[in-house]
Amino acid sequence: MWCLSCIVSILVTVVTLVTANGPSLVQNPITVNVIAGFDAVLPCTVKNRTPRSRVLWIGPSGNLLTMNNITRTSDNRISVRSPYQDDMNLRIEQVKYSDRGDYKCKLLTSPVQVKVATLNVLLSPKILTDYSSRDMVVREGSDLELVCNATGVPHPQITWYRKQKDTPNAKTNLGTGNRDLLTVANITRDQAGTYECVARNDVEPADTLSIKVDVQFAPEIETGVDTLSQKVGKSTALECVITGFPMEVAVWRYNGIDIEERTWKYEPIVFQRDGNTILLSLEIRDLNPSDFGVYTCFASNVLGSANKTINLKEIQITTPLPLKSTTTPTVSTTTWATTPISSSLLSSTTTSSGVLIPEVDPSDGPAYTLNPPGTEEQGSGCSTFHYERWTFLLALIVCTCFL
Repeated sequence: MWCLSCIVSILVTVVTLVTANGPSLVQNPITVNVIAGFDAVLPCTVKNRTPRSRVLWIGPSGNLLTMNNITRTSDNRISVRSPYQDDMNLRIEQVKYSDRGDYKCKLLTSPVQVKVATLNVLLSPKILTDYSSRDMVVREGSDLELVCNATGVPHPQITWYRKQKDTPNAKTNLGTGNRDLLTVANITRDQAGTYECVARNDVEPADTLSIKVDVQFAPEIETGVDTLSQKVGKSTALECVITGFPMEVAVWRYNGIDIEERTWKYEPIVFQRDGNTILLSLEIRDLNPSDFGVYTCFASNVLGSANKTINLKEIQITTPLPLKSTTTPTVSTTTWATTPISSSLLSSTTTSSGVLIPEVDPSDGPAYTLNPPGTEEQGSGCSTFHYERWTFLLALIVCTCFL
């Protein structure tokens, strides 16, 4: 009896020793995060593994993937890797999102030892364009709503931007967060442009959706001047700046007729300043009196119309009258009783017309001239004498009386 008890005790001790030194599985759970498209390695360590040990990998759906180093699935992306003797790692190449879940490494002992490895597959952000806003047109003063639906693991954050018109690479940040919906109340023409929805998470790259928003508003016109003047035979140009969207009709009118086509007389030209503004110019050549009048710049779209006028006036050319100069002779007083008559004044010459011309000594003063016959002014019955001093006329009268 004593011998039987000794034998049982010895057997229990042997079994305990064998169990303590037998294969064992490191059972602490682990989570592995892998970006889709990359390779994943799920670790499993078996200590004291022997050739008789059986190690299994079970997939999330409960299917057998491997037994020891042998693959038991038709998926050739799956295999067991043992960089060290105790390692029985499961390798999955080019991970798919459908590969996510809990994988179990089992060591077939009594009882069975199990280690759980959770595979998280990370996905870069992806905007679902079929469920997001597209380019749209709204009226000024209405409310704008833009939708941006995105997926990804982890769930992405949404950031809204509006591109600045004057600086193409500059953006205005409109807010960040889980905001799939952007609302702009009472939108104005200045808020038109390209809006961007950017989805980001911990996985690169981010995804971007651009949405073009056009804002409709009635036309507005500026001319700068109300009146323009020019001469006959010259050319001129009329200009008006039109702002509106859409730009449906923009034309110059004269006498109720639209000037749309280029002719030898008129040349309408459109200069695009930006998406909503144009400069409409009208060149008029070789002006004649019928070209002067009121010209109208007219624009219209679905929301209304506008017009501005410029009055083209003729510059009148006035010929100035010639100026007449009047010379007032200076009369000197002569005392006849005391003034001697110079002998030089008594000599004279008789012309062919019978007019006596005295021979004057240069020392007596400047000479005078008598118009030759036939040069008298029209409408005058007597000859016109040109003289410098009234004294010589008196001297002539004296000579004539003396003779």
